[in-house]
Amino acid sequence: MDDLKDVPGNRERGSGGKLPLHHRASDWPLPRLDDQVWGFAKAKRPTFRPQYDNPLTWWRSSPAQSFKDQERSIVDTTLRQIAVVNCGDELASAVRGDAAAAIAVAHSFMTISRITLHADIAATALLRCALSGNASAALVLAQLIGLGDVSPPQAVELATSWLEHGAAHSSDRQKFREGARIVLAAILG
Repeated sequence: MDDLKDVPGNRERGSGGKLPLHHRASDWPLPRLDDQVWGFAKAKRPTFRPQYDNPLTWWRSSPAQSFKDQERSIVDTTLRQIAVVNCGDELASAVRGDAAAAIAVAHSFMTISRITLHADIAATALLRCALSGNASAALVLAQLIGLGDVSPPQAVELATSWLEHGAAHSSDRQKFREGARIVLAAILG
């Protein structure tokens, strides 16, 4: 068994040693099964970052944990710069930060067949309410992302992140968990 130390690529873990240049990749040993299993078990969720080109699309491209102070400030500034014309009082109230209005407007966009500027504005207003700690807004945002007719490819991961965010900010965690279970069951279908 002492000759195992001479096998190409067999070195102690953490040694940082490299194979000599004359060895080919096919000479390298395969990873141990233990390493493969733990690699799957330790796999992290994909990392999403807000796309800086348009903050009005972040609600459908970024999970809750990706929003730091800078992103929250950009969302808030973006909504403060929007003038709502010919869209009704409810959307205008949502843009000003009224969580109940943002939730109501988001519900009206649940069955849209394509994403419009008005839908992005309404969902971003809902996003701001969720980021401010409104658990109901986070629940509806998860519902909008996961159950909307136009869902992003990573909808389950995004919706789950907003459910976790809402649970962390809910004053009645048991009630929130019941609602989150229903939304998640509907998303997973």
